[in-house]
Amino acid sequence: MLENNEASVARCEDVNDFNRMKFNGKIMSWLEFKEQMKKKGNNPWIFDDIIETRKDEEIKEKFNIAWSVIGRRSCEDVYKDSGIKYIPYNKTVLQIKEDNPKNYISLIDSSGIIIFLFRVIYLGSMRGQRWKELCQSLKKTLQRAQEQNPKNKVTIINFSDQAIIEVEDREPGSINIDALSFQNSGTNFETAFAKGFEIIKRIRSNDIILLFMTDGYASYPSNSLNLIKNYIKGSGFKSMNIKFGFHAIGFHSNSDSDILKQIATAMEGATHFAQDEVSLTQTYIEILNRKE
Repeated sequence: MLENNEASVARCEDVNDFNRMKFNGKIMSWLEFKEQMKKKGNNPWIFDDIIETRKDEEIKEKFNIAWSVIGRRSCEDVYKDSGIKYIPYNKTVLQIKEDNPKNYISLIDSSGIIIFLFRVIYLGSMRGQRWKELCQSLKKTLQRAQEQNPKNKVTIINFSDQAIIEVEDREPGSINIDALSFQNSGTNFETAFAKGFEIIKRIRSNDIILLFMTDGYASYPSNSLNLIKNYIKGSGFKSMNIKFGFHAIGFHSNSDSDILKQIATAMEGATHFAQDEVSLTQTYIEILNRKE
């Protein structure tokens, strides 16, 4: 059922990965539920069957009639102790309200890469399977950013021992994550934040969220962080009425947690840790859903 205790009448194909639901008393996203079901040996769920979807369209009206009888009895009798509420149609409940547009800046490690989404900045480092997991996670994150508001903007900076702006000020839905380059060299946080500072100075409207993601080690980037901190605390930045948020994300267990916490403290932000694609995606989505 949905988070507000209403019965979900929508088909699997109509539910968005980041809509929230309640399963066995626990609130989770539809994405979390699907990933949980996929791990079960006798998983009865089929989430993306195009043929069945077409059949569903043909019997849609018959289903609505049947549900008006069976659904009411199920909710009010069989499942009455669960608190579930009968409702004939809840598509409007599944819709996501658009937030104000944001600047997402994301720095990610290939050794490192940086991605800037409308109000978000993100950094990170990886190779092989981790790189694949990161890319899959970014695709889902961009999907959520697009759903949040199509006017969101994204900048992606790829960093290792150097930093390259691969995508700048683009709508999330127009970005091809598979086109990102994998540098596979050393990791330099100083260079990553310096390139991020270049982007921050170009932004003149809407809030900024900087996300820094890495799975490796590097020296504390004191010079670049000081430039960013002094800029966002200056009168010029404050006059634009732009809010700034920061998140440091450690991916996999070999990320330097001490440096990440030190960076997050200096930027008055938060620190997160993720071990796989699912937890990394959830971390990103939770950050996007936060009201900075």
